[in-house]
Amino acid sequence: MEISNITGNVSEVEGKPMLHLHITLGRQDYTALAGHLLDAKIRGAAEFIFYPLNTKLIKVKNEDIGLNFYDFEKQ
Repeated sequence: MEISNITGNVSEVEGKPMLHLHITLGRQDYTALAGHLLDAKIRGAAEFIFYPLNTKLIKVKNEDIGLNFYDFEKQ
């Protein structure tokens, strides 16, 4: 498999960094797979470029829904 794209962001949840990444992978037969990157191991080498923002992205868990949402008021 070959990684053709990884995009996403780094936010803060309960004071700890959290990655939210989307990945597109290319197979040997030229078909592609895409989705959320939940776990990965780098074998060999990898390069990543981060574009900084002038603010923090803070997420807070919404207990009713069970998901972390951005809290733009805490920034």
